[in-house]
Amino acid sequence: MAFELLLDYDLHLPDDVRVFTFRKEGILLADGKSLVVEARYDDIVLRHYAFRDHWFKVNCTFDLSGRLVETPADDGRRFAFNCDIATPMVQVGSSVFAVDLEVDVLVRSDGRTYEVIDWDDFEFARRRGWMSSREADGARKGLMELTGLLEQGAFIEFLESVYPFDPSSAPPALLMRRVSLDDVPFLAPGRRPSW
Repeated sequence: MAFELLLDYDLHLPDDVRVFTFRKEGILLADGKSLVVEARYDDIVLRHYAFRDHWFKVNCTFDLSGRLVETPADDGRRFAFNCDIATPMVQVGSSVFAVDLEVDVLVRSDGRTYEVIDWDDFEFARRRGWMSSREADGARKGLMELTGLLEQGAFIEFLESVYPFDPSSAPPALLMRRVSLDDVPFLAPGRRPSW
């Protein structure tokens, strides 16, 4: 499918909806099963992978030649992949929707060395009822699948089978904006498909 713009609605619990907009030139794959989009931030390309059938999303950083680049987190940890445990994406026309389920996996450029972070945020959100028991179970399942790929050394191969790590001509990133959860009832508790 070819879109002029694609909107990626990403709910951070309990009600922070972030909307990322991607131009046609940055939409690499949007077939309802997988989404691969990219945008350039100065000389770094951020590529985003999301999936209909997996409980995680992956953000990778590259240089323009397609070589993985490790970037530092606020605390100095370096990573080339920031993986969000999340609900499977739902694509409706030129929009995709998912819920970030709090747990993150930071992965070095070797595609094997990783660290799981933010379990305390996950537990807090679960206790507050911001996610359903189905979503909590899905998060655990997604983390198991993702760490299994990492420990088997199959993580990069998995991503490249969806869309290869080639040189990039990504357009400059557009600004992320925030909208009210009231404006996106599709993601509301009790109404979203993953609930």
